[in-house]
Amino acid sequence: MFVRLTSYNFDPSKAEEGDRRNEKIAAVVKKMPGMLHSYTARNDQGEGVVIAFWESEQAANAAEEAVKQAWSNVSDLLTGQPQRKAYPVVHQLT
Repeated sequence: MFVRLTSYNFDPSKAEEGDRRNEKIAAVVKKMPGMLHSYTARNDQGEGVVIAFWESEQAANAAEEAVKQAWSNVSDLLTGQPQRKAYPVVHQLT
């Protein structure tokens, strides 16, 4: 299993619009081959993170263009470039 963490900053006044768009994006993300789970968390100060679990690093890499397209659908709501980090999962506690 492989995980990508993407942190981002957004305009808090546009959070509801982001939520609406993310509902549409979720339908696409769920269909990406190798996608296991994806979670988005954010606060009221304009900070957020997406935690995406993939079957493998290869699956995550294969979906790279589709992921970029998904982010482009909310780019006008962001206040900077999303920052990504990726890791192999070494322990699963639950």
